[in-house]
Amino acid sequence: MKAFLIGGAIFILGAIGVYLYVRAPKTDSPDANQSSRSMNEQVSFATRDGVTIKGDYYEGGGERAVLLLHMMPATRSSWVAFANTLVLEGWSALAIDLRGHGESTMSPRGVLDYQKFTDAEHQASIADVEAAVAYLTTEKKMKEISIAGASIGANLAFFYAASHPEIRSLVLLSPGLDYHGVNAEAVAGQFGGKTRLFFLASRDDEYAAASTEEIYQKVKGEKQIQLFGDAGHGTTILERQPEYLKILASWLAAK
Repeated sequence: MKAFLIGGAIFILGAIGVYLYVRAPKTDSPDANQSSRSMNEQVSFATRDGVTIKGDYYEGGGERAVLLLHMMPATRSSWVAFANTLVLEGWSALAIDLRGHGESTMSPRGVLDYQKFTDAEHQASIADVEAAVAYLTTEKKMKEISIAGASIGANLAFFYAASHPEIRSLVLLSPGLDYHGVNAEAVAGQFGGKTRLFFLASRDDEYAAASTEEIYQKVKGEKQIQLFGDAGHGTTILERQPEYLKILASWLAAK
């Protein structure tokens, strides 16, 4: 009887061990790779007008990167899901806090909060984009850079790329004709066809949807547009339409 009980206990312990082994995550599983790739490096750099910009850099390997510019009110954390998806596609990503947001410092006038910015101070955020592109090219040695932006971040991306045809591609979530004087309409005619553009907006966000359609008609070159019915504004689109994380990452990767 004693031998029977000991044997039964050994059998049960062995079964538990097999169960735990099967359930344990393997290091070569997709989930494990996702976890390892989601690590990011906190970085900082200065703009030409003396603002300190904070960001998260996601290493994807290779020599191409996507700069991520958030909407208001938001911070660089709004891009985490997309940054991780980009890494899985072989892109590095840099998500920054624009001046007056998150951990980035005040405007040169001394204003800490973007909600108290003048239009001129919002427009000066283009220096944040310039500094971020310079960081990617000089510090991270990136040879190909694309930009994704949401709302005013989309306008900043568009405005910058209009005079920098070396920017490979733009992903523009809910751009506007004009957000706080960052006027996308004014520079739409400057695109000469070298930069690829993917516009996204939602019809429940009437201003952004109308602006997106108008800007789309005015730019030259390879372009694509997607209008949703009820997807909200800016990066909220990617929360409500999560399949577009992969769709956009794949589009960026296409030659």
